[in-house]
Order: sequence, then structure tokens, then C-alpha cells
Amino acid sequence: MQSTWREPVHWDDKKEVSRTKDGLLFLSLGAIVGSVPLLGIGFVGEIIAVIGAILPILGREAFGEKHSKYVLVSTVIYLVGFLITAIFALAFTAQPRLNDRQPYEQRCFEGFLV
Repeated sequence: MQSTWREPVHWDDKKEVSRTKDGLLFLSLGAIVGSVPLLGIGFVGEIIAVIGAILPILGREAFGEKHSKYVLVSTVIYLVGFLITAIFALAFTAQPRLNDRQPYEQRCFEGFLV
């Protein structure tokens, strides 16, 4: 049975494999640290995870063209999810308006619904 894995033989391939491993480590670490409910710590975790999403892009060529395409697609999906999370986090933490008669959730989403 033919293996589809390529053995890294050049220094560039080893460097790209190392970047991919480091990126996965940063993604995992960022997910763990980002789940801490404190604003400062969670934000640092998200930044670590974004760095971890960028590193596999830099090391994607060592595993072939198909893997390279999948890395780009998964990174785009991850970054879109990060942006959606950031938008909703900003919407919920926005300053409440002076009109306290409306429920807080309605005031937060007022800009999105109009």
C-alpha cells in the first residue's frame, strides 16, 4: 500500500513541518486560555489562537497541494468565526443607552436589527 505522506528531506520542509506543529500547539493553547471568562485573559487566548491559525499557512507546502488548500479553507473558516465572535462580544459589552425601559438585549441588538 502506497503511503501519501511525504518525508521531509530538506531543511525548508522541516521548517514548514515545525511551523505547522507550532501552529497547532498555539491553536490548542489559545482555545484553552481563551475559554477563561475574564476579559483580559480570554482576549490574550484569542490572540494566541489567531497566531496559531497563521502558522500552518506558513508551513502548508510541506504536505502537498491538497493539504495546502484545506489549510487555507480551514483558516478562513476559523477567522470568520473569530470575527463573528468579536462582533457579538462588542455588541454585548457596548455601553447601554440611557433609555432603561427597553430590555438590555434589545438595546444591544438594536443596531443590528435596524
